[in-house]
Amino acid sequence: MSQDPIDAETNAGRYEIAVVANALKIIAYLGEHGPTSLNDLVLRSGLSRSATYRILMTLESHRFAIRDRTSGQWSLGPTFFSIHRNGRHDALRVLAMPSLVRLHGKFMETTNLAELFEGRLTYIEILQSPQPLAARETPGDEAPLATTALGRAVLAALPAADPLAEKVSLESRNPRKLKAEVAAVRRRQWAIEQGETATGVACIGAAIIGPSGVPVGGISVSLPEARLSQARAKEIGRAVLLEAQVVSASLKGN
Repeated sequence: MSQDPIDAETNAGRYEIAVVANALKIIAYLGEHGPTSLNDLVLRSGLSRSATYRILMTLESHRFAIRDRTSGQWSLGPTFFSIHRNGRHDALRVLAMPSLVRLHGKFMETTNLAELFEGRLTYIEILQSPQPLAARETPGDEAPLATTALGRAVLAALPAADPLAEKVSLESRNPRKLKAEVAAVRRRQWAIEQGETATGVACIGAAIIGPSGVPVGGISVSLPEARLSQARAKEIGRAVLLEAQVVSASLKGN
């Protein structure tokens, strides 16, 4: 027998632990507003100064919150971001897996899923090709933004004048060439690399766009250059782009 929604809400309030609820409110406020002083947290939480301080000290001891020793302001801590990243990581993998499987089955080449987090693009799922001379990336490896297909696809999807794009351009050996390559990727919406990160290996990738309209990662197909004709590159590019768009729509709840 299903529970009436009103009864469920009443029960939720009945079993709520006030101090836990207050701690969660403080975490939510820090997440929305960023570094905040103790005085502002007292004002926003409606708690006494001593109660707010005890909660913050407890959060700090478990690294859910950290305090800047100079300004005295409080921010979310590394434990929160670790949980947040793992949740994003798992959600992206679950939503992207059907697309990875389809690409793997269609081309019988290595298919890759990478996540963008704090300016780093990292492989989080790889389906290896059953063919000989297959490309062999490893989960946990980083995909350089300037030289990989996945990296350039992400750069092309970033908003204009994004700090990450500017940083990568400044660190690039040839900023002018990178700018031209990213512009080309932006036009066709998928990127290709040939022998730039591994001799004899090609990769074709497209960016996955998150709910906020910025890239959160990408999907790619890697294979030996010997198995990549111009016609096949276009075929893989269109397929990778389609699957990246499918994952992007799923992330947005469409």
